Amino acid sequence: MNRNRMSSESIINVCIKDEAGNTTEIVMIQNGTVHTLKEKYSDLHAEITVEQQKLVIDSHNARVALEDHNTISSYNISTNGIGSRENPILIFTFKSK
Repeated sequence: MNRNRMSSESIINVCIKDEAGNTTEIVMIQNGTVHTLKEKYSDLHAEITVEQQKLVIDSHNARVALEDHNTISSYNISTNGIGSRENPILIFTFKSK
């Protein structure tokens, strides 16, 4: 991605909370994909691969699993709403067999 395009994109901070209650904050382009978010999480937590991650949001008292090919903006993830410190994305990890 070139520098001019990067500067015209909306940059957001996305918070992901693991099963132990630890929160990781990741800087993302708002129209980046869920798969890219998982890759960035793996960069920070090398022991957890993209394939081992399931990202979930709480939406109107129901949990919604995020699909890798969708953009994070398609789930209304933003710095101040879903994906914020107050309402983080939940991550569940699964061990590879």
